[in-house]
Amino acid sequence: MVSRNADARPAAEGGDGVSARPIINTEPGGFIERHGLWTEQSYAAAAQMRRVMDELGIEMVRFSFVDQHGLLRGKTVTGRAIGAALRSGVTVPSSLVLKDTSGRTVFPVFSTNTGVGISGFAGAGDIVLVPDPTTFRVLPWTAHTGSILCDLRFPDGTEVPFCTRSLLRRVQAPLIRRGFGLTVGVELEFHVFRSNSLAMAADRIGRPGEPGLPPMTSPTTPGSQLLHEETLDSLDELIQALHA
Repeated sequence: MVSRNADARPAAEGGDGVSARPIINTEPGGFIERHGLWTEQSYAAAAQMRRVMDELGIEMVRFSFVDQHGLLRGKTVTGRAIGAALRSGVTVPSSLVLKDTSGRTVFPVFSTNTGVGISGFAGAGDIVLVPDPTTFRVLPWTAHTGSILCDLRFPDGTEVPFCTRSLLRRVQAPLIRRGFGLTVGVELEFHVFRSNSLAMAADRIGRPGEPGLPPMTSPTTPGSQLLHEETLDSLDELIQALHA
């Protein structure tokens, strides 16, 4: 028999079927409930997420948000801490949304005036990652690990203006009211090179905002070979790995 989650109530205390909240809320009053950040759909998805974790043996979940540059940032939460994270979110430094693409902090985050006109960023205070359980996925490329996307909130429950998910939701709202929807497709293209450098050579080690030198590489094909099959054999090992 599969044991129930540590933060799940016994079946007899499951409520009258009107709300999914009793399934995960053994300690009501967490940050998410206190500020009304989830819908009933969210609570139901969170309960389903816990069941999937138990059935598949998921031991870690990455709580992530997409910053202004399209980079994923966040924290990994262990299975025992998932219940608390689903009730109250996960705190991270607010400086994570005040960086450039290299990871360098580009605003005076430890001052009272960071220069962006938002008082909540003063003193490099925390912001809260509020998970959206409907986005939970099991990661296929790593063992026993899941992923969940998050919205950004200040500790008082107000929305962080730089939250990309909230910005997209706000832009979509008037379109949805007019009967429109958004469909996004991604076309993946890439080039493959062989590395000619040591993985951890001294000149490749840097620091945030000042990365080390890029590795020396060489091409894998002569180029100009659109849909050309003759060079596939030389890259068969890579193709098999991609297929797997």
